[in-house]
Amino acid sequence: MAPKRPPHDPRQQRSCKTKLALEKVKSCHQTADTIGVPKVNPFGKRSYSHVAAQTFPAVAMLNSMKIRSILQEQGTHVKSGASRATLARKYKSMVDQSTYPEAKRS
Repeated sequence: MAPKRPPHDPRQQRSCKTKLALEKVKSCHQTADTIGVPKVNPFGKRSYSHVAAQTFPAVAMLNSMKIRSILQEQGTHVKSGASRATLARKYKSMVDQSTYPEAKRS
């Protein structure tokens, strides 16, 4: 079967070009190369990022002393007078860095 001939009307040509351009553009979901790709996490096991994140307890379940001890075990510097909000923020960033080794922002 022969390919379609381009339309002669300039407006139709523009609309065809924009349709083709839109078909070529991929969404973020389509271009992400890490979707469904298992990674090697710090525990030495191949798992998906959300599974690795589940190995860490939720911040709401931990008290300040437990969060501080976990951060110190992981080698994160924590000031002695740090508030619970600061500890929780550092804990969440530690979990993100260990489950997603590549930076989220470029």
